[in-house]
Amino acid sequence: MFEKRRHDRAPAIIKVNYESAGSLKSDYAINISKGGLFIATDQPFELGQALELHLSSVGVRRSIPVPAEVRWVGEQDGEQGIGIRFLLEDPITRARVETMVNAVFDPLPPAAMGERVNLLLVDPNRHACRLFREGIGSMAKRIFEVDDYFVIIECNEGLSALNHLRISKFSMVVLELQMPEVEGVELIRKIRTEISQTLPVVAMSKPTPGARYEAMASGADMFLPKPIQLRALFNTVCMMLKLQLNDREGAA
Repeated sequence: MFEKRRHDRAPAIIKVNYESAGSLKSDYAINISKGGLFIATDQPFELGQALELHLSSVGVRRSIPVPAEVRWVGEQDGEQGIGIRFLLEDPITRARVETMVNAVFDPLPPAAMGERVNLLLVDPNRHACRLFREGIGSMAKRIFEVDDYFVIIECNEGLSALNHLRISKFSMVVLELQMPEVEGVELIRKIRTEISQTLPVVAMSKPTPGARYEAMASGADMFLPKPIQLRALFNTVCMMLKLQLNDREGAA
């Protein structure tokens, strides 16, 4: 039976790595709170089992070691998995985890970035590109009351995207995995080896078998299954930017 939650949960934009038996290649965190998270997995876990989590902000390769334990095993939102409670006795670790979680919950204030956000959108579907660009722009204007907060460059194939990344500075890349010439997985690998290890990358595609794992294994920070609601994409972009901002401030 699930214990009563003391903390609200939100969609997680947090990578989770943990030591356990089995490869766990298909596992991922669905949501997170200040008290813990849910990991989708079909691997066997026991109630009370101790885990050592390593949480890292999107776009940043540093991680926070967090002791945790399995509190329940079951299903949530149609996914089989485990509920994990953080064991945050150390006040420094607690503060760092709460900073990550707050970034997931709170909207990104435009003044915090200090500059407009350059976003590279890569999708062979020109109609989808236009809808995403116009939708993100209109949401930003309505919520932040700032014109042209997001400067979105559209590309319809991977080679063009790489050329843009080589000559211009971007705050984030959102890309489709299924593309001609250079597929999304290969584009992500090239971004990590040729452009940046820390540039936030969101991969998206129809949820075919292995798509999530391939995207994350190649270096993506987040995978979004299509069809994608515009609001979900906008929230993901904002949360990733805030996580990156918080990590920069913490390193200063």
